[in-house]
Amino acid sequence: MTGAIALALFRLGLLCTLFCWLLAVPGAGASLLVRVQDPRAHPALTKARLKLVRQYKYIPWALYEGDGPALARGRQALKSLKVESCPAGAMHLAAVPNDPLYLPDQIDFHPGKPDADIFLPQAWDLRRDAANIVVAVIDNGIDASHPDLVNNLWTNPAEAAGQPGVDDDHNGFIDDVHGWNFVENNNDLFGDNPWHGTMVSGVIGAEGNNTTGTAGVCWKVQIMTLRAFSDVVTSNTQYILDAFEYAMSRPNVRIINASWGGDPVPPIYDEIVAAGQKGILVVAAAGNNSRDLDAAPFYPASYDLDNLVSVAAITSVDSVGVPAGSLASFSNYGSQVSLAAPGDPVYSTQPGGLYGNGSGTSFSTPIVCGAVALMITRDPSLTPAQLKQRLIATARHTDALALSGKPLASGLLNVQRFLLGPPGAARPGWALYR
Repeated sequence: MTGAIALALFRLGLLCTLFCWLLAVPGAGASLLVRVQDPRAHPALTKARLKLVRQYKYIPWALYEGDGPALARGRQALKSLKVESCPAGAMHLAAVPNDPLYLPDQIDFHPGKPDADIFLPQAWDLRRDAANIVVAVIDNGIDASHPDLVNNLWTNPAEAAGQPGVDDDHNGFIDDVHGWNFVENNNDLFGDNPWHGTMVSGVIGAEGNNTTGTAGVCWKVQIMTLRAFSDVVTSNTQYILDAFEYAMSRPNVRIINASWGGDPVPPIYDEIVAAGQKGILVVAAAGNNSRDLDAAPFYPASYDLDNLVSVAAITSVDSVGVPAGSLASFSNYGSQVSLAAPGDPVYSTQPGGLYGNGSGTSFSTPIVCGAVALMITRDPSLTPAQLKQRLIATARHTDALALSGKPLASGLLNVQRFLLGPPGAARPGWALYR
């Protein structure tokens, strides 16, 4: 009997110890890093019932833990004392979509070379969908039936639910369900051969993680197709102006992709300015003429506007004497070119439900558009000027770009850092870079 009592008491003691230990362990995520140079910090946190877990040896910071209410009291106390603190944050690994062509073919999104890396898979841990953001693509059309694009097309609700052949929303365009063809003044978005526009659209928003084809920068997004080019290289200025006017007339358009350019056109300049006043960022291709835009401008990329970002192209693979991450041989450059992104090659959607490679700053540009769409979902309050400044501030300066010897306003797009913010900004989590 004595042995049984002793065993029972022993078990009771274990349970009590375990119970007390559980009480001492804070809930998941209830941790705070505090700069403890101020001697008032520790007493205030102790009073708030936060527990000192670790004092770091080489920096004046300490880790505190506690439950949610204690954490709130502690933060309030630190705020009144003007003591710096930050959340410990969560750890993440890089997301991998289940699209079958992603890993073998989309090396522009997950290159094997550090200087070509835009850290997109790591950024997907922070944000991968921009389902409420409309990106207007002014181009030569789209294969709207492509299985990787059909679910990410912008839809005009009034026309989609309205009567065929009727201008249900009274905007002057009949059955503009997914956009408009300004070249032929109808809703046929396919046009002649929309290879270029279909590639651009797939880079921005091929549906991700749908076990089909590729993944766009945004797994979910709304792509508005505005056909202003009759083929790959030709457009009438009027069509481009009409496309801008249409995009600005619709709600939730925050980005315009302009993978084209040429001579300066004052009305297009004014349209871009007007777009900025509507809260729209215009992202333009730097062009494929291998020239310095400081000496020989290319428009709209060379317009110095707060709401215009211009994009150069880098290589994604090594070639003879040219390491991956170098400025592509065809890419324009210059001190006014905002940043670079992969553009040689880029793997994306093509007409007929197909996929393939393309090269050019035309395909670097939609990578940046997709990144901006993801950023807007994280902070819708950011203005076009703030988005541009953030892109430039978070771009990476790489050895390969430096060896190219061609100037840019910043460096290589870093999507993860763009979403997290420049140095000193709040960082909700971290992910492995490689």
